[in-house]
Amino acid sequence: MLATLAIFFASSAVCAAARTMAVLILGRAAQGLAGGGSILLVHVCIADLFSLRERSLFMGFTEGIWALAGGVGPVLGGVFASLASWRWCCEFFFFEFFFFLFFFFFCFFPLPPPCSPCLQFCVDG
Repeated sequence: MLATLAIFFASSAVCAAARTMAVLILGRAAQGLAGGGSILLVHVCIADLFSLRERSLFMGFTEGIWALAGGVGPVLGGVFASLASWRWCCEFFFFEFFFFLFFFFFCFFPLPPPCSPCLQFCVDG
């Protein structure tokens, strides 16, 4: 999870510093790959952290937030890009947002203990 956030953060920095369209396209492609990995890992974390009974509720919340972001995000992005430059959107929003996410995951995300059954299964085969 942290690796996909780091890749997305780095690709946002590439997009913010882009001077040519080719660099911007490469940065956006890396953002797409990292974003896809983040979405997948959110579902994996929900499946790992919650029981089967609670899992559907949290998957529903996740998909509801995804639907809301898919509708509101482009509109807000257009407003930000028209009132400021697209570089401002990359520099300000992404940096502040991802510093918050890194802090959240480092402080509040429960990591499995070293002797968890999941790790023993992975090591044993």
